[in-house]
Amino acid sequence: MISNVSSVGTLVKRLVTSSDARRPDGRAARRISKKSSLDFKIFANPEDARIANVKVKTDEDVERVRRAHLNDIENIPAYWVISLIFVLTEPTAFTAKVCFYGFTAARVLHTFFYLNSLMPYRGISFIIGQILNAFMAIRCVIFFI
Repeated sequence: MISNVSSVGTLVKRLVTSSDARRPDGRAARRISKKSSLDFKIFANPEDARIANVKVKTDEDVERVRRAHLNDIENIPAYWVISLIFVLTEPTAFTAKVCFYGFTAARVLHTFFYLNSLMPYRGISFIIGQILNAFMAIRCVIFFI
């Protein structure tokens, strides 16, 4: 679990209310990683460590944030492609909302559970997102065959 929960919670609250949090380009997520690295003086790259005059080292909390970002990078682009094709199948508004809002909620929860080491909830939210992706993909294949 993240050792400094109060400062991370304060940071996340500040980021959610900032203008960067509403941007789709991931600035808020990068800020969390950067803030974590700077606060703990933990740097994985030698060039970054030289600037702060510290040795290269790793920290479980910083690595957890990095792995959460990587997990999102691995899963969200596939969702974008599948959902774009899914829209071409002309789903009902209800079906589309369930798939889109459901996947978004599942990914947000998965990231939250990942950062706070909450198993089995992390796995459940991951499975929900994958089921929604699979449903949309199967519907696309059936529609276009």
